[in-house]
Amino acid sequence: MARQASLACFVAGIRLALLGVLLALSSAYAFAQDSTPLPAQPGNLPNAQVTPGAVLPVTREQVCSENYVATVPPPSDRTMADAYAAYGVLGSPPGMFTLDHLVPVALGGSNDIKNLWPQPVSAEPWNARVKRTLAKQLYDLVCSGRLPLKEAQDAMAKNWISAYWRYVGE
Repeated sequence: MARQASLACFVAGIRLALLGVLLALSSAYAFAQDSTPLPAQPGNLPNAQVTPGAVLPVTREQVCSENYVATVPPPSDRTMADAYAAYGVLGSPPGMFTLDHLVPVALGGSNDIKNLWPQPVSAEPWNARVKRTLAKQLYDLVCSGRLPLKEAQDAMAKNWISAYWRYVGE
């Protein structure tokens, strides 16, 4: 009998702990929903107040060296979750957004939350695929010495769509 009572107390404690976790998560989600901007919409840029862009203190020679991107670890799970939460899309269906570096890592962009935003995957015409085309073009220009690294970083951070028209133009 004492064993059953002990087991019942243990199960009740587990249930109470799980309820506390669920309440904390739902409160955090509600706070994020009420106090942050809406997620990026198709064709929109990230919110500049939330995602102004952030870069690492690197040189052109560093970013253009072989395997530079592999030397930069990915953002932590916590940073990624915070980035999604900042846009109110934490818990969105998989594949709806991709966590994007506003200034790409290949151009010295950092994993700081100020450089991360959930970019809609299926947005047309401005989506992650198009942005990768721009990043590749800027990388080629930087590494060939035709564009200063800082100028490429600033173009991406300020307005990557305008930068696309300027540097890719298709």
